[in-house]
Amino acid sequence: MEKNMSDSNVPLQGIVELTRDLVRTPSRAYEDDPKNILSLISQWAKSRQLTFNDLNDAAGKLVGGYLHYQSGKPGPSICLDACVDTCEFGAEETWLASPTSGKIDGDLMFGRGSADSKAAVSIFCHIFEAISRVGLNSGQLYVLMDADEHTGNFGG
Repeated sequence: MEKNMSDSNVPLQGIVELTRDLVRTPSRAYEDDPKNILSLISQWAKSRQLTFNDLNDAAGKLVGGYLHYQSGKPGPSICLDACVDTCEFGAEETWLASPTSGKIDGDLMFGRGSADSKAAVSIFCHIFEAISRVGLNSGQLYVLMDADEHTGNFGG
């Protein structure tokens, strides 16, 4: 018998809710302050007693953030990476729903990042939360959120 997602331990509702919140927070490169989207992630982490760390470039500019879990035993370092900045919206009148709506219609979510980067950030954050609760036998895990990818600088 095939297992349904709702029958598993996957926190699907939490992933959808965080993705929707991320989509509703504009984070266009050069147009929106990355502090807004990174603050949202920081608040999500804090509500789960997790520590979100800002990442600044050499000039002190905020370019991303990360979560870090260390097992305390030697082993591999794994880094999950997704960007939180997006490209511009383009002609908004051509969108089926506002690029920052986070509108859910059936099984579809609408908005910039809902099918790629912001969904990945949400999934990675939930993976990190689960691992931080059960631990790792060895090594460490990073979840990196680059807020400087769409500028071409890749500072995060």
